[in-house]
Amino acid sequence: MGLYEEIQRLKYEELKIQAALHGAKIQGPAPMSDSSGPTEDNRSQDIPVFKDPSEYDHLSDEEKNTLTDKMMAQHKMWSSGRLKG
Repeated sequence: MGLYEEIQRLKYEELKIQAALHGAKIQGPAPMSDSSGPTEDNRSQDIPVFKDPSEYDHLSDEEKNTLTDKMMAQHKMWSSGRLKG
């Protein structure tokens, strides 16, 4: 997705939030020429999910550190708004 399309998508999301604050309901994805943007179906897959720590007891320390780094990178992307969920 190009820079212009990304700016337009972000602007649409801002306007959608403002509309919701005023009681309007906007349904459907942002009108874009490229339909590869996030949809309601694939947004939930992008949200990082942290499980019970006891589920990771079988992993070695190195595997735990690798998984932690991966999960934290995904969490940072999600919390900064690059992943929508």
